[in-house]
Amino acid sequence: MEFIELVLFSVRRVAEICGVLAAVCRLTTPHLPYAFSVVTYGLMPEKKEIYELTVIFRPGVLPAAAEKVVVDKLKTCKGKLVKVDVWGQRKLAYRIDKETEGLYLLFLVELPGDETAKLQNALKIDKNILRLMLIKRGR
Repeated sequence: MEFIELVLFSVRRVAEICGVLAAVCRLTTPHLPYAFSVVTYGLMPEKKEIYELTVIFRPGVLPAAAEKVVVDKLKTCKGKLVKVDVWGQRKLAYRIDKETEGLYLLFLVELPGDETAKLQNALKIDKNILRLMLIKRGR
């Protein structure tokens, strides 16, 4: 029994060191009643996609402050900023929250696909953001 415990300990230790999950399965074969097979599953790296995030801020917000808000929200969603394009102050086609103008910014962000909803919800809560649109960038 000591040998089996040693093998299990070694498998757990290798899993901790290598950053992989290890599962130990007991094989029930007649000629090898206590044989163990070690099956390792590598942790899949999160596939990050490039998204275009267009945000309209209230007119009084400075571009640097607006960029900081988006970068902070991106960090909580495991994303990173690739590029910022400040379109500046523009007139809105229709009133949004009693505003007739807004500060437009276009962000290129790298983000895991399962974090997009989290990012959108985090940005929608901010009172300085009038509208936002997040779309996957075509290749």
